[in-house]
Amino acid sequence: MEGHSETPYTDIAKTQEGSPDQAPTRRWIGPGVAIVVLCAAVVGVVAAVSVNGSVGANNSDSTAMRYRSDTTMSGADFLQQQDAKVDMEEFYKVAACPFARWFTSVNSRMGLWEDSLVNKYETTWGKSCDARGNCPDGYKENDHNYVTLLGQGNTLGFLAGHLDVLDNLPVSARQGLFATSGSVPVIARFSDFGADDSPLRLARLALKLPYPKDVSGDCTSDDSSTFDMGAWSGEMNMLFTESMDAFPLADYSDLSGFASDPDASSWTSLSTGYHGVQVFLRSGWQVAAARNKGLFNKEYYSQLPYGLGCKKAMKFRVVPTTNSCGAGPSDATYAEGVEQHMRLCEAQFDFQIQIKDLDASNEDVINRQAHARWPEEYVTVARLVLPKQTVSSDGTASSVPLKTALGKKLSLSPDQTDNAHKLFGFHPMLTAAEHRPLGEVNSFRSHFYSRHATSRFQTILKTEYEMAEVPVPGKPIYRVFDGKAQEPWMSEIDTLFGQ
Repeated sequence: MEGHSETPYTDIAKTQEGSPDQAPTRRWIGPGVAIVVLCAAVVGVVAAVSVNGSVGANNSDSTAMRYRSDTTMSGADFLQQQDAKVDMEEFYKVAACPFARWFTSVNSRMGLWEDSLVNKYETTWGKSCDARGNCPDGYKENDHNYVTLLGQGNTLGFLAGHLDVLDNLPVSARQGLFATSGSVPVIARFSDFGADDSPLRLARLALKLPYPKDVSGDCTSDDSSTFDMGAWSGEMNMLFTESMDAFPLADYSDLSGFASDPDASSWTSLSTGYHGVQVFLRSGWQVAAARNKGLFNKEYYSQLPYGLGCKKAMKFRVVPTTNSCGAGPSDATYAEGVEQHMRLCEAQFDFQIQIKDLDASNEDVINRQAHARWPEEYVTVARLVLPKQTVSSDGTASSVPLKTALGKKLSLSPDQTDNAHKLFGFHPMLTAAEHRPLGEVNSFRSHFYSRHATSRFQTILKTEYEMAEVPVPGKPIYRVFDGKAQEPWMSEIDTLFGQ
């Protein structure tokens, strides 16, 4: 899912000659078998899920078929139930955290699903330890090698840039981040998705940008409760996946099947797989067409819906507007391509959104049809610009000036500075109320990312966590939760390139 841990978390272990920490070249899928591999991957997931049973939901007319769709609890009660399982800076114990206000009602089985996914990950990781108890750990480990689909992939690019919001936008689009024109500094992280030996590895993009904590006005949710506008953490995080414009899971029902809920039915397994096959078949041609394109020549999609002010919802994507700059041979790795491109020219993308009214007529498709493609036309609202910059040749294509600036601003150790690309949590809950995550899948992801992050610091990042003195891995981004003023590092990124 980042996410983009989000906080999507993952790393990599497989090496390649001449690029010790880099994933294999981008020729991951042969042209004639791209669609077959996609379908096979989905069928494999369905088969695995079916062992324990699963979950399903098709459309607004199939409510009776959804797994325990009426099994709900308040977001506040869910947080209290999960309190002891999340230890990242007491993430959801902070009064400012809006989870319970944004998600007033959640499925009461979400905690069980989180337990199942985390247990699989930790068990698989534990089996990788040797007889002396030495276990794989470190910044270069790949979460996806340990049976998790929700993690932080290998870093393929870690860059500074800016998002330029356009002027004269349609009234419907002028909300939140897009309310006024201007330039906003961003940190962009490109990564991959999948285990090192997976035949299907998709590229992902995560953006982090500053956003005011306090904005005039408030939003009213469906149950008439209100919440303040602005970004409670002083930042926004936006997560993208290449080539696929919808999510392979539709709703709580599919999540139950995905997490192997023991109470789920066989119908649920079939429905979960059906929605995944739908998405992969629909997007398979685009994945295949993008297989040999560099990171700056792919389209990236949010897949899931987010708020656009109080009364509308949006999906977003970025579409490349620059060519390859003549950078690099066709068999270059992704990170090599980024390094060569950044040496020659900047990269640009059009930032586009689709808009739906957040009302009863769209309630089902927004909340329970994450697998559905939206028909609305895209509106270009901004341009993402990644200026020329010197990047590392260590296989992560990390911006040298960005790492240096972050190391100085956050008082990082040399090792942490070198691995700054893995210290950041791109979490969907770290965003503005105007652009809050929407829908059942997003409600699960918005809590699970912190749960998985906690597990990472007890497994593949355990040594780094225990040895760290200032600040612990992951802590830089979580500092914003303690109620302090917005951290200064974001507002100064744009000075790196004279913006």
